[in-house]
Amino acid sequence: MTVSAAPMDKSVDTIPMIFEAKPDAAPGAKFCTINVKPAEPPKDVVVASAVDNDLDIAENGNQRSYYTISEKRLPVAVTEEIPVTINLIQPKVPILRNGSMNLKITAERRNDYKGAIAIALLYSPPGIGNPGTVQIPEGQNEGTITISANGNAPLQKWKVCVVGSADFGKGPVWMSTQLIDLEVVDPFVAGGLTRNFIDQGETGTMTLKLDQKIPFEGKAKLVLQGLPQGVTAEEREITKEDKEVRFPIKAAPDAQTGQARQLFCQFVLTKDGEPMVNTFAGGGILRVDKGSVAQK
Repeated sequence: MTVSAAPMDKSVDTIPMIFEAKPDAAPGAKFCTINVKPAEPPKDVVVASAVDNDLDIAENGNQRSYYTISEKRLPVAVTEEIPVTINLIQPKVPILRNGSMNLKITAERRNDYKGAIAIALLYSPPGIGNPGTVQIPEGQNEGTITISANGNAPLQKWKVCVVGSADFGKGPVWMSTQLIDLEVVDPFVAGGLTRNFIDQGETGTMTLKLDQKIPFEGKAKLVLQGLPQGVTAEEREITKEDKEVRFPIKAAPDAQTGQARQLFCQFVLTKDGEPMVNTFAGGGILRVDKGSVAQK
């Protein structure tokens, strides 16, 4: 059996650890301890470490348990093989601040097992949001977990993994993927939308002033979002040289009138076949007025 874990950053108090048994590992159980040591100088400093695992022997619903013990050793066991192995695909690109990413999970099924598999991110690094538990549906071999990074997510690499659970006939059994690297980086562009108005049934433009932060190769796609009902906008493409973008917009004759105050832009840059996505320029305003046809 082997254990995989990344160094614990000083900014967090939790990290994921993966225990893995080789195919030829003999079934058995053992009590283990966990020892830590500094990853940076001075490395000769002794750091006190121990297992401290509280176990509720007699529970009391959502109240404090009737009887709890504190276990000072970690019980680890090798059991019979389960008919599913899940794998987390290493992304080829980082996640952008104020952006999102789809993590792909594959399932290798054996012994004709076709049941659904619940999957979830075991550990969310600071500033990373996740949807909780999702499903790999019955009979399927792939699932997706969409994660997001807020504007203050630390700019560094983290180790993450996905855990799964399924019932093979004897109750829920838990499993895990391997650890992968998840890197958080700054967005490539920033900017602001210029306030504008449009009449029902007419066409117009929304102007985006760009602030290029990090040069990128190729073209990126920009999508104007948050538009009122009945108003559409064409997508635009930019390069690292662009300073301004004009989105052609069109209002239907029955478009919702009034001010829309939450317009924003979505940035999509594809690298190595995978998208890097984030949003920016929030708070744009578009006013839709009654058209001349509607007033008659």
